[in-house]
Amino acid sequence: RAVKQAKAQKGERVNGEAPYGYLIDPDNRNHLIPDPESAHVVKQIFAMYVRGDRMCEIQNWLRDNEILTVGELRYRRTGSKRHPRPQLNAWYNWPDKTLYDILTRKEYLGHTITGKTYKVSYKSKKTKKNPEEKRYFFPNTTLTRRIAELSQETDNATERSADVKRFVALVRKYTAITELTYENVHEFIDRILIHELDKETNTRKIEIFYSFVGRVDTGDKPTESISYFRQIGADVKSYAI
Repeated sequence: RAVKQAKAQKGERVNGEAPYGYLIDPDNRNHLIPDPESAHVVKQIFAMYVRGDRMCEIQNWLRDNEILTVGELRYRRTGSKRHPRPQLNAWYNWPDKTLYDILTRKEYLGHTITGKTYKVSYKSKKTKKNPEEKRYFFPNTTLTRRIAELSQETDNATERSADVKRFVALVRKYTAITELTYENVHEFIDRILIHELDKETNTRKIEIFYSFVGRVDTGDKPTESISYFRQIGADVKSYAI
């Protein structure tokens, strides 16, 4: 219990499912990612509410577009249910409370809230809700994370730009190559990857990775050559990309 509380104090997800419209990132359980199946529904609910539509109009839109309720979607994905499963004609009938919960949930504003519930006893799986003052609130975590991601992308772009400049300098240096030597090949090419022979077509692919920029797609047709392979007693076509 103390370990979970310590994690909650740091803003880490301890238990509970992701808010409707999100999925838990399989690579980082403390990170939420948009659910491609339901994220657009959350956006539509907020858009209609901000526009001034009444709750019944939002419910009508959800029903007309056959949007499964939160409980029904959970049941179809996990087989679990918190309440008795509704009848067929009620799968798209969203309760008022569900919509109010979505519209007032702080996670949709980019914040993180942990410590929402606690276990009554280690002998039981039952939980109770913590009052607001006992929860941990971390503002603008989505924005902070996005800023970090953009910063990393900027750093990568800067590094990539520097690599391209170094590659262009090499190209200019060897613009008029009249002879392939160990020196210019070693400086110009990072590595050459030779794939296994495709025995059905007697072809093999060769990939050339240039220094600083990796593989370059010029849009031209691959360079092809044919040579005799004694191991299989047949000609093999090699194409370099």
